[in-house]
Amino acid sequence: MTASQVIEQIYKSKDLDNCINKLVRKDHREDFKQEIILILLEKPEETILQLHHAAGLTYYVVRIVLNLINQKRNIYHRTYNDTTVTYDTDKVSETLKEPEPVDFEERIKEEEREILMVKEITDGLNINYETFYYRKIVEAVDKHGGVRAAAAATGIPRTTISRAMGKVKEYLNSVYNDPETIKGIY
Repeated sequence: MTASQVIEQIYKSKDLDNCINKLVRKDHREDFKQEIILILLEKPEETILQLHHAAGLTYYVVRIVLNLINQKRNIYHRTYNDTTVTYDTDKVSETLKEPEPVDFEERIKEEEREILMVKEITDGLNINYETFYYRKIVEAVDKHGGVRAAAAATGIPRTTISRAMGKVKEYLNSVYNDPETIKGIY
């Protein structure tokens, strides 16, 4: 079997089509496939035949596909994913509206009112620092999707966050798993 027959077999392969269909936009699929075949044809015949006999050609083609998709400096990205877009400036200027003037004094007054309202609410609830701290830790873990991500995003050590989450769980267990109350989920 020659290298061109092996490449033709890859081109007709349903596996390559399935791989491309999962990773590439519909209107670029055939061009993407041609780009893969072109890269294979540029390789020496000995390399293609050695990979084919060693059963490494499939892996090699998959790496070509992933490199074409992920690397921003390759021919596929320069040709199909060019981010420079030109606009007809006459049509754009018609659709643009003048921004509404911003009254900064009014915005400052609104922010001051919001701050006063938050202060009144927190004073009325008698929220102490410790409760506020634990609430912020739980919100950070929830927002970032885990203890490690929250630690990376907030700069708080992971062990500190883990200990705080443990104390929150202990508190919830004591409240919800009390024999006199309904069993909770913790």
